[in-house]
Amino acid sequence: MRFAHLAALLILTACLACAAPVPEVAFLTPEQAKVAIIDESVEPYFSLLQTQEMSAKTGSVIEGATLQAQRDACRRRYQAAVGEFSATEQAAVQHAIAGVQPFLTAHYPVFAAEPWRFIKLARTFEGGMPHTRGHCIVLSDDVLPMFIAGAAQPTAAEGIMMLVHEQTHVLQRLHPQLFLPLYVESWGLTRMPGAPPATGELAKHQLVNPDGIACVWAYPVRKEGVTMLIQPQVLLGGDQPVPRMPADFSVVGLAVEKRGKAYDYLRKADGGLLLLAPLESLSDYGEAFAPSQENFHPNEICAELFSLMVTLDLLQRHEDESACQKGLRGWAASYLGSTAANASHAPLPRMDPPPQK
Repeated sequence: MRFAHLAALLILTACLACAAPVPEVAFLTPEQAKVAIIDESVEPYFSLLQTQEMSAKTGSVIEGATLQAQRDACRRRYQAAVGEFSATEQAAVQHAIAGVQPFLTAHYPVFAAEPWRFIKLARTFEGGMPHTRGHCIVLSDDVLPMFIAGAAQPTAAEGIMMLVHEQTHVLQRLHPQLFLPLYVESWGLTRMPGAPPATGELAKHQLVNPDGIACVWAYPVRKEGVTMLIQPQVLLGGDQPVPRMPADFSVVGLAVEKRGKAYDYLRKADGGLLLLAPLESLSDYGEAFAPSQENFHPNEICAELFSLMVTLDLLQRHEDESACQKGLRGWAASYLGSTAANASHAPLPRMDPPPQK
């Protein structure tokens, strides 16, 4: 993590610590987690998965003669993989929360009001990466040692950054309308009414991001003198039965166009999708959302840069901010800050359009 070496420098003021209420923190028991991990009442997940990605997400070839049978088997695998947080793990995570909650309460009370809920999941699932399901942050044995190491320090910058990132995803899921002004008004993204239909190889290699289920976002870029809308996507590369996560991820841009009220993919003469890959080769897009390195979905851009902003502000460090970051800061103050309860919001800084190259 970017700020691991700065952990010892992160010092919160005593007055904020005293004024901040104790946040609600819950570590789900295995019995509770088995219910929560497969719950799709807030948004779908398992009902969207395809064969190859289920094998990748669970670490072994998924069984089942039909797609529905495979999805049922996938749910059972996740339920069997939940665990129980040890007392040491709980204390370490709470230490990181205590390090950031006073700041969040003072500056972003809408964010701070969301309870913290945690599920423990085996490291062989989702590549061991932290993610969210429903109202919960999901942590594995791959990341919990980092929290324990951070608990030995006065504050835990690395853990704080991760927790703020994941809690942002929880808010995005529970309050999606809150983020539309940022994505559309400030960042200039187009929200398609639905994801273009995925068929053939695209459907086969899909990878549903648990923190960005709906791939309904597009952005204008110029390529070879032509401006077009591109939809960022993360796909599984190759045809191996069990792709590695994240080693076999492929981040691409797909060209889309509006047809009537809907959007569809542009296609080559042979009917194949017009693939603009890799996403990093589209400089207009990369520059628009700099310095994000997880720019394949606005949910990830927002979570990455908001957690970075919070950490930098806690450290009382100043770095020049990009147009994307300035838009985020303005939106956060207006929609997550102390004035967010008001009916009207301050105008949001809007990113300039991509340069004409």
